[in-house]
Amino acid sequence: SSVLEKMYASLGVSAAAAKTAVMNGFALSLDVAHGFHPNKPEKADPTNENPLGKGVVIKRSGAQNYVTDSGAVASVMMLMENADIPYQKFASRSDVTQGGTLGAVASKYMPMRIVDMGVPVLAMHSSRELMAAADQAALEQVVKEFFWQ
Repeated sequence: SSVLEKMYASLGVSAAAAKTAVMNGFALSLDVAHGFHPNKPEKADPTNENPLGKGVVIKRSGAQNYVTDSGAVASVMMLMENADIPYQKFASRSDVTQGGTLGAVASKYMPMRIVDMGVPVLAMHSSRELMAAADQAALEQVVKEFFWQ
């Protein structure tokens, strides 16, 4: 937030206007997501499997490990649907603890809408994560659409 404050100040934007701009902002917190592993189906929520090669994953959690809210999800879904970008939704299992993302940390200092998203991978945090090239291409397309809209 300090860097943004300095940037706005250098552009002659008042502190109040800068805070309003941040609060009206929207950010993508991009990372990887848990992909459905065919050898470990018990690790996935049975209603929210995220297979590789089926698109970008929007991450949601009942435990609020992610900052994604319904309004932000709707905005991103509309952007992806209008651009014909494949996507999936991830919801963590309620009986298993999940990690978080930097989106939650960023939201503490940057009060704006943020969506946690990523490409599904197998073997997260291992030395050999595996993902589908098509999902990376979809993520790149999302970022381009986000900044060009």
